Amino acid sequence: MSRELRKKILKEHVQGVLDDLNIRPPAAFLEQIYEIITFRTALTEETDRGCALMAASFLEHRTGELLKSFFVADENLHQSLLNGNGPLSSFSSRIDVAYSVGVIPKMMRNDLHLLRKIRNEFAHTPEEINFQTPSIADRCRILNYAGTARTTIDPRESFIRAMMGIDGSIFVKMLSLQNVEPLPDEDFGEREQMFEVLMAAPIKF
Repeated sequence: MSRELRKKILKEHVQGVLDDLNIRPPAAFLEQIYEIITFRTALTEETDRGCALMAASFLEHRTGELLKSFFVADENLHQSLLNGNGPLSSFSSRIDVAYSVGVIPKMMRNDLHLLRKIRNEFAHTPEEINFQTPSIADRCRILNYAGTARTTIDPRESFIRAMMGIDGSIFVKMLSLQNVEPLPDEDFGEREQMFEVLMAAPIKF
């Protein structure tokens, strides 16, 4: 079955479920759902190494989008933070900052770091490895977002389930987030006047 045909069937299935439930989500919401479905189908066709690299890259991007949904709405600032040599250009830094500002829970932070470590092992090991490699399989078995079956299912399936679970949670969180408002600039004239008043006041010991 081709990728396009699989995607078409899955989209029709999702639409059928929504119709049965009489749910009419916004078009933007549906596009996000279809994006996730498309990515999930792409992962099934990848090698183990390709699956790990693609999934982690997708979540690295998604974590950046999550932070942009929370930060002050300044696209130039976002670019300088997230791209190139910016302080949030690495997956690790994005995970920790997302947790520290309260937009992801501790359990997700732990799983994202596990996914990142799995990605790194695939990326930096020249020998042939796969999801059955003990060090990788062991990490897959403790991924919380893979669900309660994570210790019994295939490690690759556990990895993909966790990735999809995390992405779904991030997507839902992004729907509820609003960019924080920047603090207003200070009135230096008022501050200087207050300083002068304080300096003119008599000091008694």
